[in-house]
Amino acid sequence: MLTSDPTVRIQWLKDNKPMEDKLADRVTTTLTDNICKLEIQNVHESDSGIYIARALNVNGEATCTAQLVVQQCKL
Repeated sequence: MLTSDPTVRIQWLKDNKPMEDKLADRVTTTLTDNICKLEIQNVHESDSGIYIARALNVNGEATCTAQLVVQQCKL
């Protein structure tokens, strides 16, 4: 998600709910050069879902949605 407003607050959701603590322990969020990024370390199949970045400020809100599919490798 791209943002240039310094007063914006970013909220991350998974499947339209706040991320669980066990997932949040493996998540890093960054806001660099007006780009907001979510990175998940050591992904599990249970991490699959719809991730939403919600940007909020005094003027309202905007969202960006992405679907993550994690599948076990078959060797």
